[in-house]
Amino acid sequence: MKKLLLIAIAATLTGSVFAQNEKHMIQFYGWDSGSRGQSVDLSRTSNDADQETNLTNVSLNYAYALTPAFQLGATWRSLQGEFVGADVDASTIGLNFFWNLEEKLTDTHVLGLRYWVTNYNEALSAGASEDYVAASEDDTITDLAFEYGYRWKIGSGWDSTVTFAPSVAYEISTFQPDSGNDVVTSNLSWNFLKFDLLF
Repeated sequence: MKKLLLIAIAATLTGSVFAQNEKHMIQFYGWDSGSRGQSVDLSRTSNDADQETNLTNVSLNYAYALTPAFQLGATWRSLQGEFVGADVDASTIGLNFFWNLEEKLTDTHVLGLRYWVTNYNEALSAGASEDYVAASEDDTITDLAFEYGYRWKIGSGWDSTVTFAPSVAYEISTFQPDSGNDVVTSNLSWNFLKFDLLF
């Protein structure tokens, strides 16, 4: 009986340690809209024909589980270089908050709140990037998004878990030009090709 009790305690502690280790999360999304580099990316784009296009795109996102129910994260994106002879310099920084309704990181309904700010230090022409909209120098775009989804566990190994996490998001964007009036737009999007890596 003592051995059985010890085995049960050891299994419980092992499960607890494994669950506690999975407090970190990286999200992969954006393929639905064609923005492959929106969530995680480190890539260079160049045009050997005219040698006037050379762009570097960096995208990172991370979330930490404060408790099994609540996650707090950050997003950082940068696009720099030259597009058709013009300098390009845009960056995004954002905060993300997730509430796991079942108070666990997998097999749970998730409510999300995102707040992102994109600054254009140089003008950005249309067609330069699928992850940014065209804007003038010193323009700013703020995005506030409300998200609902479900996170299914689809596999685990090497102290990490891969989940399928489709979601629906309602986004309010405020375009703040360097001169002129602000423009507010809203958008409802379905993010089906979305995966979260927990580790």
